Amino acid sequence: MEDFLKIKFNVDNVVDLKKKGVGYINDGQSYQVGNQPMYVKMNKNIETPLMFAGEMESLKAIQRTNTVHVPTPYMVCKNPLIDGNGYILIMDYMEMTSLSTWQSKFGEKLAKMHQFNINLISKVKKNENSVGYTGDSSAVYHFGFDVPTCCGLIPQDNTWTDDWVVR
Repeated sequence: MEDFLKIKFNVDNVVDLKKKGVGYINDGQSYQVGNQPMYVKMNKNIETPLMFAGEMESLKAIQRTNTVHVPTPYMVCKNPLIDGNGYILIMDYMEMTSLSTWQSKFGEKLAKMHQFNINLISKVKKNENSVGYTGDSSAVYHFGFDVPTCCGLIPQDNTWTDDWVVR
């Protein structure tokens, strides 16, 4: 994996940080890629490309709200170390600590994330009669997501709709 990461990120050195993640659905490994710690999430189920692509776009969407700190995702690609359905998701490595000391702050940030679009829509409505105001093109007036995501390995249809009950 080190040689693969050197090529993908155009760096001279990649070091295995010896921090593994083993889970029910995915495994992972952390690396120092140049000056950047990164995490490579791995899975070889047939659903993996869809699952990782949905996770990548979800992380980007969360980042756009500037509320909850999540790892920056870089790419989804075939796992160079295995044949078949093996895929990887490469993202920033984040050192995880106990949530107990941060529960209240995290809850506040999570609430802000869920209010993000409502606040954009309120801003549009407040300013829609102002001279020269053209609206905020990032406000969303429908329910869904641009790509399918997964709950575990189960794909979720996120087709845009006007009715949240359909979702």
